Amino acid sequence: VSDPLTAEVGLRYHYTDYAGEGHFSPRVSAAYQVSPSTVLRGAWGHYAQSQSLHELQIADGDTLFYPAQDAEHRILGLEHILGSRMSLRVEAFQRLTSDPFPEFRNLVDRVEAVWEEGPGDRRGIFPDRSRSQGVELLAKGSLGSRTAWSAAYSYSKSEDHLGEEWLPRPHD
Repeated sequence: VSDPLTAEVGLRYHYTDYAGEGHFSPRVSAAYQVSPSTVLRGAWGHYAQSQSLHELQIADGDTLFYPAQDAEHRILGLEHILGSRMSLRVEAFQRLTSDPFPEFRNLVDRVEAVWEEGPGDRRGIFPDRSRSQGVELLAKGSLGSRTAWSAAYSYSKSEDHLGEEWLPRPHD
C-alpha cells in the first residue's frame, strides 16, 4: 500500500459435497512497520467451517449434518525484534461463531469406568453462538545457525451463549 504498510486481501471458496453447500470467506490482513525492529499487525476474516464427517454424533442419536458455522476472527499483534537472534510478539485475538454446531457432553466431569456412561449421562448442548478471546505471548530466537527455540504462553476464555447467559465451554 505504501512504504511502511503492507496489506493482503483474500477470498476463499469452500464447498462441502456431502452437505451440498458452498461459502465464500473474505479476509484481510495488514502489517505496519512502526520502526526498523517493530511491526504492528492486524487481521480480520470470516471462516465458513463445515461439519466434518467424523463430527456426526451418531452414538448420541444425532444423524443430521448441520449447516456450516461462520466464525469471524479478529487479531491485533505487535512484534519486536531484539538484536539479531530474538523476537517477541504479543497478540490479542477474538473468535465469534454464529450458529455453532451442537455438542453432546457428559453430565459429570470425569468418567471412572466405561460402564458408568449409561443412558441419560450425556446431554445435547445447542448454543446459538460462541466466542473465544484471549492473548498470546511468543518469544523465539536462534542459538546459532542450526538451532532455533521458541516459547509461547496463551490465556483465553471460551464461552457458549445458551438462553440468556454466557457459559464457559468444557475446555475453557
